[in-house]
Amino acid sequence: MRLCSVVLGFALLGCSFDPAGSSPPASGDASGSMSDAAAGSDAASNPDGGGQVVPPHLLFSEVKTHPLDLEFIEIFNPGCEAVELSSYHVADVPDYALVPSWTGGAPVLANQDVVLRFPDGATLASGEVAVIAREEATFLAGFGFLPDYSIRAATVSEQMVFVARGTSESMELRNEGEALILVRWDGASDLVTDVDVVVPGDAPIDGQGIVGKQDVAPGGVDGPDEDGVATQYASDAATLPAMTVRDAGTSATVGAYQRIRFEGPAEVAIGGNGIEGHDETSEDTRETWEQDVGTLPTPGQVPDSLRAPCVGPG
Repeated sequence: MRLCSVVLGFALLGCSFDPAGSSPPASGDASGSMSDAAAGSDAASNPDGGGQVVPPHLLFSEVKTHPLDLEFIEIFNPGCEAVELSSYHVADVPDYALVPSWTGGAPVLANQDVVLRFPDGATLASGEVAVIAREEATFLAGFGFLPDYSIRAATVSEQMVFVARGTSESMELRNEGEALILVRWDGASDLVTDVDVVVPGDAPIDGQGIVGKQDVAPGGVDGPDEDGVATQYASDAATLPAMTVRDAGTSATVGAYQRIRFEGPAEVAIGGNGIEGHDETSEDTRETWEQDVGTLPTPGQVPDSLRAPCVGPG
């Protein structure tokens, strides 16, 4: 994993990244105690000097949607404990809500749409980011270092696992916008748990933006347990906004979407389908993500505004 903020008591050390690729971030040590969610049951209760509250779970921290072969997704662990990732899924389709019902076989999705899972044994240490590239070789050529995970053609980086896909083993983040979702599923429960959601882009087509799980699974979902009874999702607000489109260029030095603040009051904290009852579909990303179309991509690095003291034991 790419180390971008290392927890030392209450001090954090940042890393730097050269867009030309000459100074890749250093790798961190993924050792430490494991938890299903960063900081587990420790509620987000540790504000930094700027008054932010650190969330007790993983976050999307950066997304690049163009050009196709340089697309990447970055996930940040702000907690004090390492997170075991094999139960975490990344999806760009609303059907992710139905994953527990796919034990008999996943459906065929639209081409370039996917539900992915991290490989067995994958972990993300406290204060680190995981970079998921669409394609390993082109990411290396563009950014000067290898991603942690690749969606296709992985040789050195780790290969993401396809849970469901279209006609090809690939993924495309639509430049005009689509929902990108991080969820956790334990392999047994009826429902998945939302971890983070973002819509990079400003004009998703029908069905590609935020769709409430009450509409995706109106009758609930019956997972692989033995009771044969479907469980209902809570109603998603589905109000998370799209963001001003960027990435109109063709190189590694052209724009990306970056998180600059934790969720805090920009997200409904009760009655949702997320960790500790948060409604991840309600986050106002116009407040928590930058809105500068000229923002440069910095895979493997989080901004200083996210380098707050972690939450939880460690």
